[in-house]
This record gives sequence, C-alpha cells and structure tokens, in this order.
Amino acid sequence: EYQPAQDYYKKALEIYKKEKNEKGVANSLNDVGISHYYMGEYEKALEYFLRSGEMKVRLGDSIGAGQSYNNTGIMYDIAGKPGKAVENYLIALSIYEGVKRADLMMGTILNIGIIYSDQKNYDEALKYYLEGARLGEKAGDKKNLVNAYSNVGIAYDKKEMFDSALIYYDKALELGQEIGHKKGIAIAYNNIAINRQGRGELDKALEYYLLALPIKKELRNKSGIAITEIGLGEVYAAKGYRKW
Repeated sequence: EYQPAQDYYKKALEIYKKEKNEKGVANSLNDVGISHYYMGEYEKALEYFLRSGEMKVRLGDSIGAGQSYNNTGIMYDIAGKPGKAVENYLIALSIYEGVKRADLMMGTILNIGIIYSDQKNYDEALKYYLEGARLGEKAGDKKNLVNAYSNVGIAYDKKEMFDSALIYYDKALELGQEIGHKKGIAIAYNNIAINRQGRGELDKALEYYLLALPIKKELRNKSGIAITEIGLGEVYAAKGYRKW
C-alpha cells in the first residue's frame, strides 16, 4: 500500500537533488522516512529522519527540524532505546519552545511521558502528561487534549490516586463527547471501568465496560475490544457469574 507512495517520494528526492533544491531534498527525506515507518522498516526510517533533521537545522527550518527530531525519537523508542528517544524529543521540544508552538510542544511532551510510563516511572510520566494537558488547553487542541486527559488519569491510577484519576477520565469523556471523538470516548469509558473495578465497584465497572464495547466494535478496534472483553470477564467472574 505504501510502496507506490515511497517510489514517488524517492523520485521527488532525486529531482530535488538534481535541481540542488535543499529544502525540497530535506522535505523528501522526511517523506521517505515516514513511508519506511508505515512499512515497518524502522531502521531505514530512522536513517532518513536523521538526514532530514540535519539538513533542516542547517537550513534554519525550525518547525521541520523539530518534526524530524520528534520522528527520530519515535524510531528510537520503537527500537528499544528510550534514552536516545528522550534525547531527541528534548531537542524537538527546545526547538518548538523557540518558535512558541504549544500544539507541537504538547505532542512531544506526551511522547516523553509515555516513555516514563513504560518504564513505570509514574511520577515523571505524570509531570509530563500534566504539562501536555496544560499546553493542549492553551493551544485549543481538543482532540489531543482528550488523549492527554486520559494519560493523566492513567498515571494517577498507577499511583493509586483513584479520585484524581477519575476527575481526568471524566474530563476526557466530556471533551470527547463534545467533539465527537469516538476513540477517545471509548478509551475514557474503559478507563473509568478499570478505575471502578479497582475500587471494587463492580456494577459501575460493568456499566462502563458495556458502554465502551459497542464503540470499539464500531471502530473495529480489535486490540481495544480484547481489552474490554477481558475486563468484562474479570468483572463477571468477580460477581460470581459463570458461563458453561
């Protein structure tokens, strides 16, 4: 599916090289990197993102350079090199701060938070998630703000601060419903269910799992459906229901 797109990107790259159009070369390098990413060729993607980032820095394309460093961070994270990922995210963040792009800063900050969460360093993750949410509110980026609120809630849940977690899940749900963000709504329902299940409020947990499930089925989110069905199974088992 992505091979034809990559072929065109590479043709554009060669044309820009012949024309000595450095800006075009830098953008095409990034495009080729993205195509490799979607094809699961992460080492190749990393190679092109690094080349693109170096050129964009030299050309003074601040936003483009920031995006290339952010993409490089994603590749290092996938490669299991979180230290290198954070290093590149912080470079991207510094660039975005310089051009006062709160929306771009938000995405990079949330990426850093995810790395700390994966390392079970929930204090650091929460710090970055809260900052990401603050920037999302400032930028008015409602779609990504839904995700940020959910991430804050998850971090609070991991710290067993269940009331604080629920506040942010409710924020995610309310905002998701306001903008019609179905995936965000389903995630919020599922997170509320997990929160309620952890408190032993099984009827409430069941209610929210059952709200999440049809939306995930509508979106054909197979992994999400599996997560919700596992939760439902746990709740039914805890309530003493049996299916033979």
